[in-house]
Amino acid sequence: MGMNGKNAYPLKWAIDYIEEHLNEPIQLEELAKTCYISLMQLYREFQRTSGHSIKDYIRKRRISNACIEIKYSPLPITGTLTAGSFCAVYCG
Repeated sequence: MGMNGKNAYPLKWAIDYIEEHLNEPIQLEELAKTCYISLMQLYREFQRTSGHSIKDYIRKRRISNACIEIKYSPLPITGTLTAGSFCAVYCG
């Protein structure tokens, strides 16, 4: 993601926050407050800078993490997803 200019820090903070909270529900309003920008500005700048919506980015990161858990876990797939972060967020 090529970030530059005045919006680089809030978007970096947003990505850092997402990565730190990937295994829990993420409230986008809270994320915007953490980045000191409005929710609409967060949506707009994230899309403009990354080419993805913030919700798509979060979903893709969670799926990527679930794939890694499935690949490297000795548990069967259902046990891996139930025990892992994917189900903590999606099986709620």
